[in-house]
Amino acid sequence: MNIKHFVFILNTIDKSNFEKLIKSISKENFKVYFFLSEMDLIFFEEYKTNDKIKALRYNNQSDTSHTLFEQNNISPEEAAFISDDPKNIKYFRKLGVAHCLGIGDNPKDFYHNYADDVLDHISKVKLKDIYNWIENHLEYEKWCLVYKHFDKEEEKLRETLTTVGNGFVGHRNAISFIKADNDTHYPGTYVAGLFNKVPTKIADREIFNNDFVNIPNAFLIEFKFDDDSENWHSKNLKLINCEHRLNMKTGEATRKMTLEHQDGRQVHYTCQQFAGMHNMHILGHNIKIVPLNFEGELKLSSSIDGDIINYGVPRYRKLNGHHFDVKQTLADKNYINLKAETTASNVEINLCVYHNNQLAKHSEPVLADNTAKLLFKKTLEKKQGFELERTIYIETSRNQFHGQKKFVSYDTSLKKSKAAWSKIWNNIDIKISGDRYAQELVRMQLYHLICSASPNNTKIDAGITARGLHGEAYRGHIFWDELFILPFYFKNYPEVAKSIMMYRYRRLDAARRHAKKNNKEGALIPWQIADTGEEETQEIHYNPMSKEWDPDLSRKQRHVSISVAFNIINYYKHTQDDDFLSHEGGEMLLEILRYWASKVRYNQSDNRYHIYRVMGPDEFHEKYPENPVTDGGIDDNAYTNIMVSWLFSKAVQFLPKISTDVKEKINFSSKEDTHNWNDIKNKLFVSIKDNIIEQFDGYFDLKEIDWQLYKEKYDDVGRMDRILKSENDSPDHYKVAKQADTLMLFYLLESEELVSLLNQLGYDVENPEQFLINNFDYYIKRTSHGSTLSYVVHAYLLDEIPNRDDDLCKWFHYALNSDFDDIQGGTTEEGIHCGVMAGNINLIYNCFAGIKMGNTIKLNPNKPKHWKNLSLKIKFQNINYRFEITDNKIKIKADSRHNMKVRYKDKVSDFLDSNQIIFSLVLV
Repeated sequence: MNIKHFVFILNTIDKSNFEKLIKSISKENFKVYFFLSEMDLIFFEEYKTNDKIKALRYNNQSDTSHTLFEQNNISPEEAAFISDDPKNIKYFRKLGVAHCLGIGDNPKDFYHNYADDVLDHISKVKLKDIYNWIENHLEYEKWCLVYKHFDKEEEKLRETLTTVGNGFVGHRNAISFIKADNDTHYPGTYVAGLFNKVPTKIADREIFNNDFVNIPNAFLIEFKFDDDSENWHSKNLKLINCEHRLNMKTGEATRKMTLEHQDGRQVHYTCQQFAGMHNMHILGHNIKIVPLNFEGELKLSSSIDGDIINYGVPRYRKLNGHHFDVKQTLADKNYINLKAETTASNVEINLCVYHNNQLAKHSEPVLADNTAKLLFKKTLEKKQGFELERTIYIETSRNQFHGQKKFVSYDTSLKKSKAAWSKIWNNIDIKISGDRYAQELVRMQLYHLICSASPNNTKIDAGITARGLHGEAYRGHIFWDELFILPFYFKNYPEVAKSIMMYRYRRLDAARRHAKKNNKEGALIPWQIADTGEEETQEIHYNPMSKEWDPDLSRKQRHVSISVAFNIINYYKHTQDDDFLSHEGGEMLLEILRYWASKVRYNQSDNRYHIYRVMGPDEFHEKYPENPVTDGGIDDNAYTNIMVSWLFSKAVQFLPKISTDVKEKINFSSKEDTHNWNDIKNKLFVSIKDNIIEQFDGYFDLKEIDWQLYKEKYDDVGRMDRILKSENDSPDHYKVAKQADTLMLFYLLESEELVSLLNQLGYDVENPEQFLINNFDYYIKRTSHGSTLSYVVHAYLLDEIPNRDDDLCKWFHYALNSDFDDIQGGTTEEGIHCGVMAGNINLIYNCFAGIKMGNTIKLNPNKPKHWKNLSLKIKFQNINYRFEITDNKIKIKADSRHNMKVRYKDKVSDFLDSNQIIFSLVLV
């Protein structure tokens, strides 16, 4: 990395020390900018020594960034920023600069705003030191998520974002010597696909919830010294000199801190953790404790804690959180073991921890009902360390470990896991030069997706939850988020995508029963599923604003079946997996279409088919105001109707590819079952007025909402549904949406394809680009963005609209930051949002890289101006492609020669003569 510019933004200057700084800087061969107050500019002129040092008046952050990056054409990653204002550090860090140095006597404020380092005085600034850090450490830092101070308010968020996982198990990276508490620490551990359904009595009703089980905690390490009456804990400690680091390249999380007891004793504490990517059952844990200013006998207990309940989501805490019973605890000199069983699903959980063999002489077993524990005792001299390496094995009766359980050194096991991660990163890494911040956050999103579903998932029966293996939000259920998530896997690990779709297939019988229960044919995919495939959506939903339980009608979101069918078709497009389409995929597709064929209703008066009583992706409109609560739903949701028409069109094309055995198995007759499919696909009702698709029948008659009024009253209006209900009102009365609904059509289908489909339905629509613009501009004004997925969809569409690049980048950054900054105020600490993370990656593939995979690979890159280079890999129809986009060229390299055509504007090439194609970019 070639650092070229240093930028100082200083609110105040100490004149004597400032003079020394200027003289020091004058000796360096760097371009330096000072942004100062008007008074300080006058002082600066007295000490200006050469033309490489330039001073400008500081007005605001926006003007400063414009001056540097636009007027002077400086790349953010070629600049280092030094400021005495933490807000400036955060602002320019997010713009992608290479290094941020804070100047002040309160390091925590600067580290909280993402400073790389902090000095207490400007006289200590050495440009050469910053230059060397960038040269030697920046590339490593781009692989890391780092927190350099402890923050009680953010700790649970950080636990989520530094979770270690491998697709089978995820463990929140909490401080190991502290158990869960109400507000700060939550060391949850989750196994993919492990649920348990128990009742809770609420208001004289018994409500059943199928929850993602927080299993026993195998990472608990408590300690004290000599005659301490209690273990060292956050209540009797001050945590100083903290560094909490996730190395996303290796999958290892590390904490280093000095623990100061209330009596002044200090310990240096180091904790390292990883989840084995090489073996999904193995996790590594390493603890080192060094007394700094005292000596004494360390008493350390290594435990598997069975006193665990689901407690990670405050609004669920009134519900039954007891999901397993401990059946057995064992402890020997070298290992501890705990066996438990879920109370309803009857899954056995087996955890075993092996310790350094050489420490056996210091250990003694401790008997406890719900905890397996070993106690280690050793007298330590001042600055003498005690290190405890632990090999953790996690298995269930569904997924057993096959091999010999034994202690394996932390470094040996980590080396194998790192090698597995290295292979993964070789496939999935997206390299961005010119924007350090975007690079780090993009890798963070890729890391957490792989933690949630990895190549290990091909060995297990598990879907991908909306919130990863990171917490208990949404109870670990599986929704329509797969629509946003699976395209990432189609392009990188299609076998993982297939395993996730097979999870749906294995629960197809449950979907058939669900359809029958609703007096329909085929398979009705439930809105929420867990392990059984049954509908898990609650009948009532708690509103934290009104403190009331409202009826939950979200189960009427039948469009989840469209997502499943769309993914089957999209998977086949990417893989040409004829066997899957012929059998499992084809069976799901046929049964989903059978459901819709039985759901539509023909109306003779308008010669149209209609779909009644559903909910669209909007999620705010549950029913018509005059309808009783028990009925619910709205009619002719445009997204649902149009996508059903699209599905019927595709089904006709795919019917010959589906096995005769499958058709016979489900008593499917191509002639009898499909005789009206063509009629339905050509006659589904859609309302279009003034070139705007009406979201559902009656939407245009609803009232407009006074956005300004509610923003002034509530500030955050994302969950407008909760706000309105707390005021005894309802979003059912208004043109307001939580997220994209009608606009989802443009997200899934090209504008030209959508217009063609509407023309096929008999609606006169022309000019696809203007049609998109009209609908986008209409609905964006009426959307509250209560879901982070909303940012992804709208950003994607902005790429299709001319002259909206600035808005596209703004919306992309909203989405990119949504989990990192927890912009919804506490939701990320309950689990990541897999949909938005994968959606962000798809934005880079489809918009910034401009890659559209199909019968012809179409290229139309639109990367942000300051991204100097963008490179990534995509697997498509068993060919691996590497794309590299710079300011002046596109390079595509395939792993073999073949006849796939690639189009960039009016240029077309193929891979018959060479496995590499290069296009010169046309400057507009």
